[in-house]
Amino acid sequence: MILFQLQETVQNLEKKLDDAEKAVTHVPSVDEVNCKAPRYDLEQKLYDAEKAIAEARKVDEVKYYACHNGTSNIIMACCCTVLQECGLMDSLR
Repeated sequence: MILFQLQETVQNLEKKLDDAEKAVTHVPSVDEVNCKAPRYDLEQKLYDAEKAIAEARKVDEVKYYACHNGTSNIIMACCCTVLQECGLMDSLR
């Protein structure tokens, strides 16, 4: 009886060891790896950064225009910026 229990215990330990070895040496297949999620996150961050840079450039243009043409032209510069965003600036030229 004791011999049978020991044999059963050894078999259980061997199975656990085999499972552990498989888990350690398992290499994920292509189907198990999702590369799209990190790529999407990076693309979204890049888009946000480009958008922030564009906004900073607009502010810089308004500051430059106001400093070189007087503060009374700030409203005109803002209007021009809005017209550019709407795509109407070219139709006025």
